[in-house]
Amino acid sequence: MRSSRSLFAITAITLLSLLLDVIGSNWGMDIFTSGPFAVIGFVLFVVLQTLLVPVFFAALYVDTGVARASADPWSPSRWLWVGGGALGALAAYAIASNTTAVVVLVGVVYLGRRFHAATRAGPDAEPEPVRVGDDGRSVAGVSVHLLALAAAAVAYALASDIAGAALAFSGVAAVVFAASEHSFTRANARNALNWSVSVLVLATVSAVPSFLYAMDGQFYGYTISGPLFPPMLDAVARSGSFALVVVALLAVVATIPFAAFATWRAAMGAPWSYPLAASVVERLT
Repeated sequence: MRSSRSLFAITAITLLSLLLDVIGSNWGMDIFTSGPFAVIGFVLFVVLQTLLVPVFFAALYVDTGVARASADPWSPSRWLWVGGGALGALAAYAIASNTTAVVVLVGVVYLGRRFHAATRAGPDAEPEPVRVGDDGRSVAGVSVHLLALAAAAVAYALASDIAGAALAFSGVAAVVFAASEHSFTRANARNALNWSVSVLVLATVSAVPSFLYAMDGQFYGYTISGPLFPPMLDAVARSGSFALVVVALLAVVATIPFAAFATWRAAMGAPWSYPLAASVVERLT
């Protein structure tokens, strides 16, 4: 494997982010905000979590170029790894004000994929058999929909948050899509990822007007007297906001039968595109 400074930076930031994530999960901010140096600890935690993210993706951008120029049989897409990872980090920060989990996920998968490609490129490397059926089916391609659905269910059970469940669904699909080289597996993972990203975007759009109305006249500490819009537009905005929320909830609920049907179609040997899902991955890769 052709090493570089960027690869060492990715490894170091991934490990440090994992450490920060473990500390935050077990002790929260108490370990930083208690004691005589509480302010310094809090600032250090925030600075590390904020500044490490652009450094990580800058190193990732450089190292994907190194990998593409090397003899390794893998040509990583910058759009997928850097662009998709950065969007995931922004979404995680907007939802949970935490980016370390996304950095750890992207870093671990990228390093594993990089190492796997390097071992295949060695002089004594032998081609690995691919577990596929007679018609090109793969176990990962059939099971990716149910695995993503199971991850979403676990995330919702732990956090009771629909956005977190959607991110878990997207994360599993993205990992399978990035780690696999099998066309059938990638097609199924791409379809699942397109759907989950579409649902996330729809849920985000529907949440904005709902959030504004839920503030009940309070906006960043300032009191707003009267409706947010003129009476006629206010009624339309409220109706449109309600309709968007209903559509978003229907899309979330529809994920369960859609994933089950996609699994059945994959078992039959035909990847199935989720209805009305935007072709997000195709545009980025």
